[in-house]
Amino acid sequence: MERNSKISILIAESDEATGRLAGRLLERRGYDVDIVTSGDDCLKALGGGSGRKAYSIILVNETLT
Repeated sequence: MERNSKISILIAESDEATGRLAGRLLERRGYDVDIVTSGDDCLKALGGGSGRKAYSIILVNETLT
């Protein structure tokens, strides 16, 4: 299987189980995945700072609060 480790994905999903499921599916395909469960955590993950991680793709639940 080809690795997609250079592609980082942030999943912002308020339903924890759905976020974990999506994350597992993407990780099995070789993607580097981070999951957050709130809008605040999403903004923190995307915020500035020297330790900030750059994401190639951001998947956001439309009802995320």
